[in-house]
Amino acid sequence: MITPRLLRSFNPCKEGYRRFIGLFPEGAALDIAISGLCNDGHDGWGKWLFDKCRENNLFQEITSKGYRNTGYRNTGHWNTGDWNTGSRNTGDRNTGHWNTGSRNTGDRNTGDRNTGDRNTGHWNTGHWNTGDWNTGDWNTGHWNTGDWNTGSRNTGDRNTGDWNTGSRNTGDRNTGDRNTGHWNTGHWNTGHWNTGHWNTGDWNTGDWNTGDWNTGDRNTGFFNTVTPDVILVFNKECPMDKWKKAYKPDFLFFDLTYWVEESEMTNEEKTLDPGYHYRGGQLRKKDYKTAFKESWDNADQEDREKIKNLPNFDPQIFFEISGIDLREKD
Repeated sequence: MITPRLLRSFNPCKEGYRRFIGLFPEGAALDIAISGLCNDGHDGWGKWLFDKCRENNLFQEITSKGYRNTGYRNTGHWNTGDWNTGSRNTGDRNTGHWNTGSRNTGDRNTGDRNTGDRNTGHWNTGHWNTGDWNTGDWNTGHWNTGDWNTGSRNTGDRNTGDWNTGSRNTGDRNTGDRNTGHWNTGHWNTGHWNTGHWNTGDWNTGDWNTGDWNTGDRNTGFFNTVTPDVILVFNKECPMDKWKKAYKPDFLFFDLTYWVEESEMTNEEKTLDPGYHYRGGQLRKKDYKTAFKESWDNADQEDREKIKNLPNFDPQIFFEISGIDLREKD
C-alpha cells in the first residue's frame, strides 16, 4: 500500500503529493495508484512512483514486470509485446524501443531482426530500409551495403541495377560508375564486361572500342591485342602516330549518360520512375548525335575550327557521324 506517510518518505514535489492525497486520501495499492495518476493525466508522476518503489525493493511482484507493460516478461516499459528489454514495443523480444516488429536491436522498426532504425524490411543493420538484409540506408532492394539503392546486393550508392560496387549504375554487376551496360570495371560504358572506359562494345580492356575482346584501344574488330599502326580516319588510312599527335578539339569528348538530381526532375518524371527518391535522382542516356551537337554548341569558335585540322578531315563524313554540317554551301 502506498500510504501518505510512505509517499512523503520519497520526497515528492508538493503539487504531486497534494494531488495524490486528493485522489487517494487513505492511500492505494501501487498498480491502482499508477493507473489513477495516469488517468488523471500524470503518467510522469506514475513512472516516478514506480521507480521509487523499485529503488527501495518494494512491491517487487509489480515492479519486476516493468512499467505499464501489457505483455509478459518485459524489462523495459510501456510494452504491449513480450520479453522486451527496450520500451514501447508492440512486438516481442526487442532490445530497442518503439518497435512494431520483433527481435529488433534498433528503434522504430516495423520489420523484424533489425539492428538499425526505422526499417520496414527485415534483418537490416542500416536505417530507413524498405528491403531486407541492408547494411546501408534508404534501400528499397535487398542485401545492399551502399545507400539509396533500388536494386539488390549493391556496395555502391544510388544503383538501379544489382550487384554493383560502383555508383549510379543502371546495369548490373558494375565495379565502375554510371554504366548502362553490365559487368563493367570501367566507367561510362554502354557495352558489357569492359575494364576500360567509354566502350560501346564488350569485354574490352582498352578504351573507346566499338568491337569486342580488345586489349588495345580504338579497335573496331575482335580479339586484338595490339593497337594498329595504320588506322582509318574519315574512311582513309592514317598512320597511328600522326593521329596520336593531332590535336583533338575538346568538344569531341562528351558523355552519353548524365545524372539528374531529384530537385531537377518534373512531377511527371518522378511518377514514371518511382525509384528516384531512393537514388536521389535519375541516370539518363543521351542520343549520340544529340550529345555531339550539345558539345559542339557549348564549344568556343577556336575549338570548333580545330576540327578541320584533323588528318583526312572530310566535312561530309563528319556530318554523317555528328549531324553537324560544315560542308561548304554552293
